[in-house]
Amino acid sequence: MDKDKSWIVLLVIGVVAAYLLNLGGIYDTVCGKYNICIGASGGTPPSGGGGGTPPASDICIYDGAVMTLGPMKEKWNPATDVTDRGIRVFVNGVDRGIKADGSTLDVNYKDTIELYYAENDTAGGISYYTAKDSFVVPCTSAFSTADKSAVEELFAFEGSSNALAFKAYCEDDGLLNSISTTEDLGAGDVITIDIALQPTYEDAWSPYCDGIVVLDGNSTSFDNIIINGWAEADIPSQHKFNATHYEGWAYYVPEFSETNGAYNTLKATMTIDASTLAIGAATSNVNVSWYDCDWYRDSNTGEMKQGVEDNTNADVGGTNYKDTLFFT
Repeated sequence: MDKDKSWIVLLVIGVVAAYLLNLGGIYDTVCGKYNICIGASGGTPPSGGGGGTPPASDICIYDGAVMTLGPMKEKWNPATDVTDRGIRVFVNGVDRGIKADGSTLDVNYKDTIELYYAENDTAGGISYYTAKDSFVVPCTSAFSTADKSAVEELFAFEGSSNALAFKAYCEDDGLLNSISTTEDLGAGDVITIDIALQPTYEDAWSPYCDGIVVLDGNSTSFDNIIINGWAEADIPSQHKFNATHYEGWAYYVPEFSETNGAYNTLKATMTIDASTLAIGAATSNVNVSWYDCDWYRDSNTGEMKQGVEDNTNADVGGTNYKDTLFFT
C-alpha cells in the first residue's frame, strides 16, 4: 500500500474503534458538539466533555417537515368539508397568520404548534366555533394536522335566532311557561321552577367555554333570581336592558354533555324571589338572554382569548338568543 495513503486507513480504523469502544468520550463529544450522532440510543446528553450518548428521542433523521393544515370537517357531518374557513397558526409562539385549509407550512422537529381552526369565521350561511389544537412536531418528513386529534371537526352554530330550545315549567301546574300559560307570582312569593336548555340536533352552543345567561326584569317586581348550582357572572357590556329601572342577574352556563351526534338536555332549577310590591302583568315578565363563548384575537395584544365578547365589547360566537318568562 502506498505509504502516503496508509495514514488514511489508520485514521478510519481509529475513528471506528473510538465509536465502538467510546474511548475517552470521543464519540460523545463529537455527537453532542456537532450533532452528527449515528445510531445513538439511551444515555444522557454529553456534559463537560463526554460521559453519555444523547437519547434517541432527541435525534431526527429528517431535515424539517411539511405540515398540511386540516382538512377541516363539520362535526357529526364528516362528509361536509369546511374549506372556506381559515386556520390561524402559531409556531413557537410566533403568529404566522391565517392559512387556508389544506395549505402547507415548513416546520421543524420539536416546533411547538398552536392552531385555531375557523378563527376567521365570518362567511357563509353555516358558521362554526373556533377550535384550538396544540402539539409538538414529530420526527417525520410530512404530516397532516388532522392526524393529531379530532379538533378539526368543527361545531356548527345554531341555524336561526330561535333554535336554542329553552323551556321553563310553571311551579303551580307543571305546564310549559308561555304567554298564554303564565306562572302565578304574588307579592313576596318565593318559587322554584324547572328549566331546560338544548341546542338543535347536530348544532352546538358554546362548546369550548362557558356561555352566559342574563335574566333581567323590573327591579320593583323582583328581589332576586337565582339559577341554582350555576356560578354567578358579570353582565356582558353588550347587554341592553329594556328600561333603566330593570335589574339583571347573570350566570355562567355549564357545558352540555354530548351523546349520539347531539347534545343532551341541560337541566336546572330557577328560584324567583318576588318583591313585596304588587306584581303587575305589564311589568312582571323576565327577559332571558343567552350569550355564547368563543375564541377571539385581542386587537391590542394579538393574544388568543375566550369570552362572550372581545376586548372592544363586540359580540363573538354565534347568534345571541332571547327568551321570556311570563308571570302574572
